Amino acid sequence: MLRLPLAALLAATAALPALAQPECPTRADIDGGIRLDMGDGVVETYRPLRPGVIRVTGEEAGGETYRIDLAKGLYTLAFQDVYDGRPDPAARTTHAFEMRPENMPDPAPGSRVSLDVVTVDFGEFLAETEHYDSGPLSEVTIGTCRYDAFEVVARYSEEPGYEDGFLYLPELGISYLAWWREGSEREDLPVVSIAAVR
Repeated sequence: MLRLPLAALLAATAALPALAQPECPTRADIDGGIRLDMGDGVVETYRPLRPGVIRVTGEEAGGETYRIDLAKGLYTLAFQDVYDGRPDPAARTTHAFEMRPENMPDPAPGSRVSLDVVTVDFGEFLAETEHYDSGPLSEVTIGTCRYDAFEVVARYSEEPGYEDGFLYLPELGISYLAWWREGSEREDLPVVSIAAVR
């Protein structure tokens, strides 16, 4: 007589992990924020700032530590260090491109984009060209979530030998820094989980 209740209990128990899994974020979640756990104590949250611009907020246990503004979720417009919850005006880098953020090229697999930019860093001006080479569409698994993705390698005319490697997620319209390389030295920056901000 115990077989049927026991079977039902086992079936329900087996289903619990699937029911407990968090839903994978979609584009509909971006307004509320999408959070990436970088696995090293840093958590990045992605939210729209204005048309064509995503703001990335980096946080550690002590609170917010930096902000990055990305045109089309890829091209860096500004990097701002934050100390004790306050942006430090002296620790801000801005990048002025020749077009408005919403008019910049849409990231696409297999594309090659070169953009002229003027960078202001610690009060110094630097004119350079940034090159973005995108690879083919593939898949990436972040935690329990799987997304279409493609790699974008960024090179800078004034920093020969240095490269940034981004992974762009078309479904979400965001990218994250997956690795950087300088000469023969490379560091990979894995992301361990992704979730919508609730």
